[in-house]
Amino acid sequence: SLKLAAEHFDGSILTMYPASKLNHALNITTSLNPNKRVYLFQPVALNTINNTPEGMRQIVRTIVFYVASMGDYYHRNLSRLGFESVVEKIRVEYGAGRRDEAIKAAEPLVDELALVGAPREVAEKLEAYPKQVTPVLMFKAENHEDADRALKTMGILGEELRKLRGR
Repeated sequence: SLKLAAEHFDGSILTMYPASKLNHALNITTSLNPNKRVYLFQPVALNTINNTPEGMRQIVRTIVFYVASMGDYYHRNLSRLGFESVVEKIRVEYGAGRRDEAIKAAEPLVDELALVGAPREVAEKLEAYPKQVTPVLMFKAENHEDADRALKTMGILGEELRKLRGR
């Protein structure tokens, strides 16, 4: 839990954690020591590279997997953070074998749990995170083409971040 991380570790690792709730996580994590960090793991899809219907579908399937198949942790956590109706619908649809409906139900969580959009939009989202947040970008890399795409994406994001910072 975030409280245990604040008490015993150098920071918190967040996976499938809503970006709009980062201040909540930071308040708990830094409650005992303002120098502690939050590491936010997020999948990435840029619309110039892989924010195609399949790229987005992969991210939504990942969200469905975490909510419906990884025990109760992500379901409970997202429910506590205000997304109860969304995660409950995902679970119900997935549990009934309606995978396409579960994927559709998860779509409202994409902007909260992943970095999607044009490179500039994603760079602006990253730049807006509080300084104590270290984003950890997740890319699908099942083959050489995926790895090449991930490297290209990181390069494009790096360039956009340099532009934003005036370098």
